[in-house]
Amino acid sequence: MVDSTLAGIWLAPKAYGALDAQEVTQYARAHPACLDQEAEITLAPAFVSSRRGAFATNDDALYYADHFFAADGTNKLNTDVLDVPKLQHLWSERRVALRSLIHPCEQSTMLFEDNIVPIAIDEYMCHEAGHLLGVSVQQKQLHGYFRLGGKFRWPLVYMEEFRADMNAWDLALTNLSSARARKVITYTLLHRLGLAAQNLLQGTPGAGFVPFLDFFVAWRASLIQVESLSSSPIRFDSSAHALNRLHHEIRKVGEWLTLPDLHRPELWEIAQRSMSYLNDALCTEDAVSAFRAALLPAERVAHKRTIPKNGSQHQ
Repeated sequence: MVDSTLAGIWLAPKAYGALDAQEVTQYARAHPACLDQEAEITLAPAFVSSRRGAFATNDDALYYADHFFAADGTNKLNTDVLDVPKLQHLWSERRVALRSLIHPCEQSTMLFEDNIVPIAIDEYMCHEAGHLLGVSVQQKQLHGYFRLGGKFRWPLVYMEEFRADMNAWDLALTNLSSARARKVITYTLLHRLGLAAQNLLQGTPGAGFVPFLDFFVAWRASLIQVESLSSSPIRFDSSAHALNRLHHEIRKVGEWLTLPDLHRPELWEIAQRSMSYLNDALCTEDAVSAFRAALLPAERVAHKRTIPKNGSQHQ
């Protein structure tokens, strides 16, 4: 087992105008789909100055405390940690991939040229709170939901991430100002789409269905429009009317994936609902076509990199 170390200083979210764990926990407990009034978020942002072992190789900026064990004589993590410098680095990489996708007129506002830290903290806090609603991700892990039938089920993991995104957007739109909620939602969308674009450009495994599903909901609400003939096809409608349409779509997702949990369903029933929603989304041909058109600039670049001048493809 490789020793992993993390060093840095804690960041006070309130000093940056961002949500803290206590505040977002209150939002989750006040939501009608919260089954556990003792549930809480244990996430704290930190300015990490050095990381070694699993902390260094982890692709995510979020470290869950229960994934790490304290070595003899060392302090155990008592909270999940959001690594702010790594978050900033990952966002800078995403932003490069996103520039070819987003219409030039909207890049300065959509790509957050200003300080990304408070926006990202808000988004991570809301996302973690989203996992608490309905049958929480902790309960699902405890009762083997992601290993139904004795085999690890990646589609159920992806659907839980999507469900948390939708619950997070609902919490943001319900509890934050419209301007702040818009930034949370936009960050999620661009984080997901940027990762999908990076996967295409680098030829690396993707994040499953999550980027498409987030896009699907925003596209249905016309928050995202795709100009299929444009070299930078994605445009955003950030108006109050668009956010209202989006909130309506989000609640429809909640009625499918989260609110039925109030009736204490069996795990297989939750899985069946999730797969039914996924199937319906993937069978919406217009949405699939729009998603592909949105990522087409990245796909073209990736295609050029894999086909040399003589026309034969690299093996």
